Amino acid sequence: MKIYKGKRLRPEQGTASNVKVTVEEGGKEELLRHHVRHSPTGMNWGYGGSGPADLALSILWDYLKAEPAPGCYQDFKHEFVADWEEEWEITEREITEWLVKRQYRITRTVEKEMEEKEKEDLINKKRNETLKKFWNDLSHDLICYNPSEYGKLEEYYKGYSAGLLNAEIIDIYEHIEITEKVIKMINHQKAMQE
Repeated sequence: MKIYKGKRLRPEQGTASNVKVTVEEGGKEELLRHHVRHSPTGMNWGYGGSGPADLALSILWDYLKAEPAPGCYQDFKHEFVADWEEEWEITEREITEWLVKRQYRITRTVEKEMEEKEKEDLINKKRNETLKKFWNDLSHDLICYNPSEYGKLEEYYKGYSAGLLNAEIIDIYEHIEITEKVIKMINHQKAMQE
């Protein structure tokens, strides 16, 4: 099992050039390769800057044997590297456990977003079906009602629209728009009957 270790050679200076980062496996210890992305002066830890970003990148690159995604190594930096003190170590197992938990959190977030999208789609479907029924009913009633009853019809559909507003199927602007359209359709039908 790999163990990643770091220590400051001269802690009082705290600079990137005074750190040693190694990876130990099977009793053999080697310097960790610095994959330069943010800090050309070297790797570091104990804060959230560019040196710690390169350390997180380099550890995960070695562990994964491939370049990690920026979001992944930045999360690793914030979760671990930024809090490390003068000397630290982290095992391959700890990294594996963190990656599994991180993947679970990402998966759960995506699942929640999908559930919310499905719920929103269902609400939109219900809304569209309700509005379609509203306009079909109005069109039918305009043909079937006696023109002398159009006043009652107008009041009924204004109330119908208000009910959709109260049920939060439509918003206030749609309610106003629907009410204006109802009046316009009724007036148009009246004019055609005369």
